[in-house]
Amino acid sequence: MKHLLNRAFILLAISAMTSVSALAMTTNRQVTFSRDVTVNGAPVKAGTYKATFDDKTGEFKILRGKKVVANAMARLEKITGPFRGGYSLMAHGESHALVSMNMDKTHQAVIVDEGVSMKVLTP
Repeated sequence: MKHLLNRAFILLAISAMTSVSALAMTTNRQVTFSRDVTVNGAPVKAGTYKATFDDKTGEFKILRGKKVVANAMARLEKITGPFRGGYSLMAHGESHALVSMNMDKTHQAVIVDEGVSMKVLTP
């Protein structure tokens, strides 16, 4: 009986560890910037890229192919308004900094404080 309980406990522990790692995921989407933008100070030319957000590490990346063009720390938040598949930019003179990006229909990766005024653009 004790042997059976030990095996059940081990199985339960393995299941718990597996379910926790399954909750952490990377969200991907394709994005097309109609103008040059900056992400965490790194310039990103206008064009089509792959955006990824790893909710386990909080890392947001912009990739062209397999090359990381820009990365930043971000947090994932629920979208309160309608999903537009867009991104938010903040103007700094002639340049535009990426503030947030809708990663799916319910979440967006926010790169800077939400207290900053921003102009919302949709691709």
